[in-house]
Amino acid sequence: DLGCSLGGATMALAGEFAAHDLQIKAVDISPAMTSEAQKLLSDNYPKHDIEVITTDIRNIELEPCDMVILNLTLQFLPAADRVAVLEKIYAALSEGGILVLTEKTHAFDEQYDAWLVERYYDFKRANGYSEMEISGKRNALENVLITDTLDQHHERLSKVGFARHLTWFQFLNFASMVAFK
Repeated sequence: DLGCSLGGATMALAGEFAAHDLQIKAVDISPAMTSEAQKLLSDNYPKHDIEVITTDIRNIELEPCDMVILNLTLQFLPAADRVAVLEKIYAALSEGGILVLTEKTHAFDEQYDAWLVERYYDFKRANGYSEMEISGKRNALENVLITDTLDQHHERLSKVGFARHLTWFQFLNFASMVAFK
């Protein structure tokens, strides 16, 4: 689970498997996130083999594995580093392994993209976020979160070797893809 944040994806996986059926490495660059993730995972899945690691995913040596989750993480890396991270993931995956990649995206058409973003803000408003909170989050992420189009993600997956990949979920300007090795 690369870019694990508070460990939500790791907890979802752990909840579906017996403790002896899997080994998970949850990685995030933020010590505050990994500290909280460690506590949540230890409290909820004390018998599972889950290692929480604080490091930049660009610097970690990936062990051979069957699955990698990359949720809302590539968008925070410089565009020049994204292919290298995906190449590293592809190399680590066993034959038949999968990558689950979820990212915020943007559309080529500026009007369509603006419409999607406004619907996303409507969604946030409907879920209790104030205009100040929405604006604060937007300002905090400006020039930090750099999105790609869905086509760019699929082109990049092909470039690194994934012959089969599909978008399995999309909501407004968020998309989740599965890539098969």
